[in-house]
Amino acid sequence: CPKQGDLVTDYGCQKPELYPDASTRACTERDGKWIVPLDTVSIGNRCLPVKKRMANETLLCAAPDCLEAGRECYAEQYPERHFWEMDPTSQADVAQCVTQVRVGTSLQFEASGAGPAEEKLAAGMQGMNQLVVAIMESKMSI
Repeated sequence: CPKQGDLVTDYGCQKPELYPDASTRACTERDGKWIVPLDTVSIGNRCLPVKKRMANETLLCAAPDCLEAGRECYAEQYPERHFWEMDPTSQADVAQCVTQVRVGTSLQFEASGAGPAEEKLAAGMQGMNQLVVAIMESKMSI
């Protein structure tokens, strides 16, 4: 499957005898090539676009709040909530915190003009991925 930025020749332009209904215009403009907007992955013998998400996150504790825990309050975002910043490698922080919160910013890259079928498939796959991640991150046994 092609990667983001690759130039791909349209099937109809590569083998016009197999695709007689291919647009002559599509094959003459840019030699029938188009730019791949996102990385793709092979699923079901089809190359499907992969949404790329980048994020920076800070792990905070919501309960007990910073006042109850006697910790310095995290004031960059949501200062009224009295979160405190956790060190995920610290067993003491993990043991003291009952409810964790992740705050941050993210960028998500998507192909423009995706149709409803692609959106439904992507949403379903994203939901399955979130379920798997939630199960893997769960601290409680099922």
